[in-house]
Amino acid sequence: MKCPYCNAEISDDSLFCGVCGKKLPQEKKCVKCGKSLDVNCDFCPYCGAMQNPSVSTSRESEKPSPSPSSVNQSKISSKVASVIASCILALAVLGGAAYYWFEIREDYSLEGLAKSISNYDDVFSFKEGLAVVCKNNKLGVIDKYGNEIVPLKYDFDYTLGYNDGFLIVKKDEKYGIIDKKGKEIVPCTYDRIWDFSEGMAEVVKDDKHGFIDESGKEVIPCSYQYVGSFSDGLACVGKNDKYGFVDKKGNVVIDFVYNSPSSFSEGLAAISKDDKSGFGYIDKKGNFVIPCQYSDARRFSEGLASVEFDVDEGYGFIDKNGDMVIKPKFYAYRGGYEEFKDGYASPFILGKDKWGLLDKKGNEILPFKYENRPSYSEGMILIREPGKSGFMDFNGNIKVPMIFDDAHNYSEGLAAVEKNEKWGYVNKKGEEIIPLIYEEVFDFSEGLARVKKNDKWGFVDKKGKSTFDFQ
Repeated sequence: MKCPYCNAEISDDSLFCGVCGKKLPQEKKCVKCGKSLDVNCDFCPYCGAMQNPSVSTSRESEKPSPSPSSVNQSKISSKVASVIASCILALAVLGGAAYYWFEIREDYSLEGLAKSISNYDDVFSFKEGLAVVCKNNKLGVIDKYGNEIVPLKYDFDYTLGYNDGFLIVKKDEKYGIIDKKGKEIVPCTYDRIWDFSEGMAEVVKDDKHGFIDESGKEVIPCSYQYVGSFSDGLACVGKNDKYGFVDKKGNVVIDFVYNSPSSFSEGLAAISKDDKSGFGYIDKKGNFVIPCQYSDARRFSEGLASVEFDVDEGYGFIDKNGDMVIKPKFYAYRGGYEEFKDGYASPFILGKDKWGLLDKKGNEILPFKYENRPSYSEGMILIREPGKSGFMDFNGNIKVPMIFDDAHNYSEGLAAVEKNEKWGYVNKKGEEIIPLIYEEVFDFSEGLARVKKNDKWGFVDKKGKSTFDFQ
């Protein structure tokens, strides 16, 4: 016979061509008409007879049986392959599920919210997955699908929502705390409660102040004239018009010898011991590490603190050694919020009437020429001039033109902007993502923003879809 590939003469029973080396097509005889068929043919194309699937060439029938070891090895290989295939399939399923939950599936229902909030007089921004709702001066809580988690049974009181899993509630002029399931952690027995800080919350009873922990236990009795929030593991407390510091067990760590309340930040606290010497800084043992020499002093942030020697000189910045890093020439905003964040100082008043922005070396990132206080978030500086607002970056480049009547800082990549008494949202390129159709708006929080339209409050998502679409 001839090789079908190279035409060389080969023996009839060859499996491979001796010249080109290619495997030869296998044939078998039809069980009925005897004509040559392909070895894998199940039916004869000539007579239609069904062939025996076990028929094999004589050479194949002469192959030796595999040894037990090779059979075992084959079985093991088959099991390994099966396990690998199962793992790949499982990973594919998990990956698909993860993609659905985190990329496709929305963790809210605008339709459910639209139906739910129509039953309330007011609804507040979402925080930690829950939002406070109000009706007839009663407060409750809903989730992002509109389900009522806490019924309307508490007296309405202004609240910012959940903080670290807890919500402060009011009933019969007394305050308590509930968790995310509505379980009462602290009964409504206190005259006032503040949010938790470092696992401790300030409480007031009969004009005396103390602390509770997150289990609701009053770990520091209400016995002080004043208490501040815990910071760096200590809280400032006052009695008999003197101030000291306690730890979370209520132990007095720094005695009551100071004239002013304070709080620790980065291991130091600005404090005054008497009215004559002014302010200095103590460590957590109560030792003065920077002497009392300032007429005013503020908290440390990112290694620097603003201080004032003299009212006429203004404020400058010192480091933790007391060395002046940025010379005094700035004037503090009311109450003083001049702290560094991300390498930049919160804006100041210079010359008592202009605003600007500094870096930690004292360089003017934003010239002190603005009438209104600038602010920044997510790498963008909000500039407000009389009747116009826009955004620039920290290099002074205008990123969003000052064509808006008003604006908010960026939150979750979008900023609320106003024009002609209507609000919407733009991205960091200044592109209008959500049209300016709302009467009032709040910043985005957890993917949703609280907005007002036709005197009704609702929610809009980052795609511009809102609860009003379902009303």
